Amino acid sequence: MRYVFPPLLTLADTELFIVRNFMREPLGNWAIEGKDNNKLIGLVHITTLNKKRTDS
Repeated sequence: MRYVFPPLLTLADTELFIVRNFMREPLGNWAIEGKDNNKLIGLVHITTLNKKRTDS
């Protein structure tokens, strides 16, 4: 995750980050957990795209 998000140095920073980025739309965020160690190894974010058509 260090390549995706800035480092979070305190527990308060981490909690705020989770609330702002993941709890606003919880159904679109999924954690990927390692089967052998039960640790977070990634995430998936599902979102909608509004594609504006330019042809008439």
